[in-house]
Amino acid sequence: MFSDCGSIEGGNGIYAIAPGEGPPLLVACDMSSSPGGWTIVQRRIDGSQEFNRKWKEYAVGFGVPSGEFWLGNEALHRLTAENCSSLKIDFTDIYGKKWVAEYEEFYISDADDGYRIHVSGYSGNASDALEYQNKMQFSAVDSDRDISNTHCAQNYEGGWWFSHCQHANLNGRYNLGLTWFDGTRNEWIAVAFSEMKERLARRIQQVKVTPIIHFIIDQIFVERDFHINLVREASTLFWKKPSLQGVRLTEFERLQPQQINADDEEFTKDPKNVGKS
Repeated sequence: MFSDCGSIEGGNGIYAIAPGEGPPLLVACDMSSSPGGWTIVQRRIDGSQEFNRKWKEYAVGFGVPSGEFWLGNEALHRLTAENCSSLKIDFTDIYGKKWVAEYEEFYISDADDGYRIHVSGYSGNASDALEYQNKMQFSAVDSDRDISNTHCAQNYEGGWWFSHCQHANLNGRYNLGLTWFDGTRNEWIAVAFSEMKERLARRIQQVKVTPIIHFIIDQIFVERDFHINLVREASTLFWKKPSLQGVRLTEFERLQPQQINADDEEFTKDPKNVGKS
């Protein structure tokens, strides 16, 4: 079974995935938003789903992935456990303007740590409202974990990573409690629609392989006579000594590697002797 939406080849739709340990999850995948492979973890559309729920309900999730829903804090932890996920938040205000907030790094800790949020690397046009709530534990109507003098989740009728309440809250009472603070204008955005999406950042990408990429280079010694010796990790493979007097180093990439012949007097396994006659 696929571990996340990024592993699936297909269009937008509902899929079963199994990230990390635990039972399979039925999720909505957004394949059309660049670069594709987003797992939708939250959606608000019309207020049809009750979001004023207890901490354990937020832990397991509620709603259906085709409508309004919260995937669940435990699922969020499983999805981001490798600590190399990104977060994208698409939302529309009550006037129809579209906003986006994207975070290059996104991680939710486990239940013992209160499903604490970790975000960094913001980009977008919505302003970094989560900066004020970064590293906060998740609060719900029956679990006040914010640092405010008031009970934010109770007052705004929805669970969230509150600090001082309303810098950002996409799980509050619909039409009243869905907000995002725009720091550039110093005012709150009244949210009518929102989607939160997670994507595993693929650290190893498919790349065009050239001959020089096949070699792991530990050191490059450039001597005064431009003799170059490249050492491959855990081997005695060296580049044949080229005549590089007056040659630009960028042209060196076109040279092809050759296996050293120990009997060839031009070569030696001792780098200090390379170039000596």
